[in-house]
Amino acid sequence: MLASSLYLWNDQLPPYSVFNPKKYLGLDLEQSIQNSVNYISSFATDSQTNLLYEQYAYPLNIKDKIKYSTFLNKNEQSLQNTNFGMKLGVDKTSGEIRVMYVLPNSPADRSGIKRSYLLEEINGIKIQGIRKSASFVAKILKTDERCSFVFKNKNGLSIYFDLRKNLYISSPILKDTVFEHSGKQIGYLLLHSFPSASAIRTDLDNVFRKFNKQHLEGLIVDLRYNGGGNISSARYLANLIAPRSINGKKMYSLIYNKNLREGKFNDLSRFYVRGNNEERIKKETGSWMTFADYDFSVEENTHFFNKKGNLNSLKKIVFIVSEHTASASEMLINSLKPYMNVSLVGQKTYGKPVGFFAVPIGKYNIFLSSFLTTNAEGNAKYFQGMPVDVEALDDFNYDFMDFKEDCFYSALSEFNLKLTKARSLLLKKKKTIKMLNVEPINNLLNDDITSVPYSK
Repeated sequence: MLASSLYLWNDQLPPYSVFNPKKYLGLDLEQSIQNSVNYISSFATDSQTNLLYEQYAYPLNIKDKIKYSTFLNKNEQSLQNTNFGMKLGVDKTSGEIRVMYVLPNSPADRSGIKRSYLLEEINGIKIQGIRKSASFVAKILKTDERCSFVFKNKNGLSIYFDLRKNLYISSPILKDTVFEHSGKQIGYLLLHSFPSASAIRTDLDNVFRKFNKQHLEGLIVDLRYNGGGNISSARYLANLIAPRSINGKKMYSLIYNKNLREGKFNDLSRFYVRGNNEERIKKETGSWMTFADYDFSVEENTHFFNKKGNLNSLKKIVFIVSEHTASASEMLINSLKPYMNVSLVGQKTYGKPVGFFAVPIGKYNIFLSSFLTTNAEGNAKYFQGMPVDVEALDDFNYDFMDFKEDCFYSALSEFNLKLTKARSLLLKKKKTIKMLNVEPINNLLNDDITSVPYSK
């Protein structure tokens, strides 16, 4: 049984005879995998909270949905960037649906759609007055390959757009700039995701060269929509942010289950390690690498700060976060906290101190929670999310970096104590938002597969 070897909390699983996967025979492969993942995820319990690790806690209270372990169709994974390239959100107070963000070089971006635009029509149907308009729009966004939209811009002008989903290459950096505030040079970086380090390294280097020239004292890193991705990219960003004084100190460790750490596992030699293009990877000996070749020890999976770039002037970092901030994003924050002056603004994060890698079974990739990420202090206690220092809500009525936008204004207040502490009018209104057309929050927290240490 794969889970008995790979699953992080394998010591809490029942024996194979009790699990009896043969009871799923006769089901199609997808349903069989779903049932198996559901079953595996229903045992491990946090002794401190008495909650299942893989269960959503109040107030999310999402039934019949696993928080971490999952599986994906390989074909669907390859089409992740075949979409309109924008995310919409509904204000439950007013019922308005607006653009939350637009991905660079996407169909929406090339058409000129911007954050804060108000949706008035979709496929010729007026949104106002439609019962459950959010569900209606979400269904169209998911199923239709081509849609027409009428958006009202910030000047009150209604504009028609005709978009078709297509494949595009985008940057995860949605915005970066330097501005002066209260006599301080402050940098702002809005990062949507963590792709592979090779895909983002050049862009990050260019941003931080600009930051260094301005001698930043403070940095706002906006991760409110960043559900994670590749842990090596988060590590690279941490090394750009970190001061030289912590070079060589521990950043984080990946902690696998006891059997994996001691090399006591079964069945893993049947699963080949594959790269980004689903191609098998060869070892130095010339044979194909399997999961059994990994060295899962703590020593070989501990990473240390290795300063990148020349930025060394930061006195404070503010992270803008939300319930969509997860995985590698949380690891980045957790890794910097022991060493730097860090504040969190927004809403409590998702809570995902675990990671996994793809195990191929037929046309599916299985992702079972496989390791825990701990920082230099051994801390990984944010299964229920990281609490914020200042509460603020994402107000997509305004563009990013608009002083009227609650998250940005609240982040600025961390650099200027003279700003009013009664800044969050949105919270007084108890405004709530919901994202539409959202990709699964179970984004992958996995190291570059070729850089994982293994036994020779």
